Amino acid sequence: MTNNFIAWATPSIPEKLAINGPGIVERPAAEKFYFLGQTNATGQVEALMLLGSNAAHAATTLGSSATNGLYAGIIMRQCERAGAFFGDELHKLEWEGDNANAEIINRISDAIDLVGEPALAAACRELLSHSGYRLKAEKLLQAISAAKDDSTESYRAGILERFCQASDPQLRYSAVDALGNMSSHSSLAKELLKNIRTAETNIQIARLADLYIR
Repeated sequence: MTNNFIAWATPSIPEKLAINGPGIVERPAAEKFYFLGQTNATGQVEALMLLGSNAAHAATTLGSSATNGLYAGIIMRQCERAGAFFGDELHKLEWEGDNANAEIINRISDAIDLVGEPALAAACRELLSHSGYRLKAEKLLQAISAAKDDSTESYRAGILERFCQASDPQLRYSAVDALGNMSSHSSLAKELLKNIRTAETNIQIARLADLYIR
């Protein structure tokens, strides 16, 4: 079994990934998502895990060990396709179209369950891109919370928790609400809400977290 480390970032600043042997990726500090891929002796992909991102820690270099070019390309294309799909769906949102918006949320959450970690990386990037657009951010947070795949539970909860710490109180409220929805089928989400309730300084948001914990 071989472990391969892969980074995916915004298309405007493409990553330079080592195809054979160790290499270094250098770029300005920006959002990156790190994947750990496992291949067998014949080079077949057997597992793919999202390790996290550097959003909280602006790293400018990344060591890349024996990354297979084809393998890296597959992951990046999955991320880009998911991101394009999410972008198209978010553009269809309507302020007063509750039924249509619910269908959009369902389609996005289904895509997250289908594609897995690359879709979550794309969803996180879309959230960063649309954090100032309340409706888009709110519905995308809801879609992440509505996904059901157990293998991505910790990643989904982690993304929601991250936006529960946003400086914008409206975005923070939406993220806590989404994490609360997720807590109906996730004990991890409920535990995170307990910590958020204790640390939250906004009384309204703290009460919302408390409501989901009861």
